[in-house]
Amino acid sequence: MADAVILLAFLSVIAMVPLFLAGAANQNRLTAQRLLRQARTDELTGLPNRSGFEAAARALLQTQPEAKLALLYLDLDNFKLVNDTAGHGAGDELVRSLAGVIQAGLEDSAILARLGGDEFAMLLHEKATGEATAAAHALRELIATFRFPFSGHIFSATASIGVVPFVAGASDYSHLLAQADAACFTAKELGGNRIQVNSGSETAVVERTAAMRWAVRLREGFEKDHFRIYCQSIVPLSGAEEHGRHFEVLIRLHDPETGNLLMPGQFVPAAERFRMGPQLDQYVLGRTLRWLEENPAWLAQVESCSINLCAASVEDEGFIAFLHKRLAASSVPPQKLCFEITETSAVRDLGEAQNFIDGVRQLGCRLSLDDFGTGFCSFAYLDSLDVDYFKIDGSFVRKINDSVLSLSIVRAIADIARSIDKKTIAEFVETPELQARLRELGVDYAQGYAIDKPTPIQEYFGAS
Repeated sequence: MADAVILLAFLSVIAMVPLFLAGAANQNRLTAQRLLRQARTDELTGLPNRSGFEAAARALLQTQPEAKLALLYLDLDNFKLVNDTAGHGAGDELVRSLAGVIQAGLEDSAILARLGGDEFAMLLHEKATGEATAAAHALRELIATFRFPFSGHIFSATASIGVVPFVAGASDYSHLLAQADAACFTAKELGGNRIQVNSGSETAVVERTAAMRWAVRLREGFEKDHFRIYCQSIVPLSGAEEHGRHFEVLIRLHDPETGNLLMPGQFVPAAERFRMGPQLDQYVLGRTLRWLEENPAWLAQVESCSINLCAASVEDEGFIAFLHKRLAASSVPPQKLCFEITETSAVRDLGEAQNFIDGVRQLGCRLSLDDFGTGFCSFAYLDSLDVDYFKIDGSFVRKINDSVLSLSIVRAIADIARSIDKKTIAEFVETPELQARLRELGVDYAQGYAIDKPTPIQEYFGAS
């Protein structure tokens, strides 16, 4: 009898196992679904986040290929001012409140998501270009009239919105989002608080999209070391021998797909537009110093190594600190470095430029004023800019044998520089005839194809 009871109990337990397993599986499934929802939901607003929006958008593109839709990319203008003046708590509350305002201004069928920070994305159903644009304008006006009280202060906001109308079946999500982002940024660059439609033909948006691609390539260049350091000689025209090599460092970007080397004119504008100029300058400086440190025999040959700096580096208070820290750890003597800043960037804010020049001089480095002659009233600023060299802009140098005006400008720069004990460098010296004429005019140095072409730094020094 006892054995029968035990057997019955055992069989009962066995019979319950599938139920337990089914319950556990169901519980695991519910937990997985809950975790997935959490992963796709923005914690601050309760809206879908970037991942959640992408999943919803891709599903819609696949299930409704004939649908006419519109993707809106919204970015608040000057949101940083709220964080800076009232703190991040105020910024979070503003974003949370505006999420509700935007949601209330959309149709029930619309999908709204917070992509991060102060950026939102919306997917509108059955909207042709005109309807999508009208909806975006209504949202912009709704946000502009919103007032947000916080800790005794009243905040307002405006928004820039990029609009991309499309047909679902003929579109790719990643491409659409990039187009909408580009349109939104174009709206901000045009002053903000406006709408920019991107149908693929607007010049401003097309240019912005192209620039964004360059920005991505630049980031990859920094991360994967795709940049190449080149050198080009700067030689005295008087025939006097220098104690070592005098050269300018130039940068090229290696394209790993084609193997081509891309010139600065192709990527520097994008670097400046996306505020990556100081990063590029610090990268070039770091790479140059590292190569010279690793090759002490070639370092001993260097008389002057010139490195270009963008306007943003001149205005960046952190650049001098970076330079000080880097030189303190380097075996390269500071007096061997010469930083070239453009005349345009210098005269834009003379006080700031002079502070930068003073900071570089205190570290022992030299300075050159690049593209000299292109700024307004150039000579009026000379007393305020304590540099070692005036680098005469190539647009004048090239034409001294054909243009009386260019000849007069180059002669005047050489005469004035000599009177205040500065040296002059002529760039874009491409023929021996130009070289001889510049010597007659009293220009001190020349740089250009008549002397040598830019060469990889290893080849320039003859290093193996």
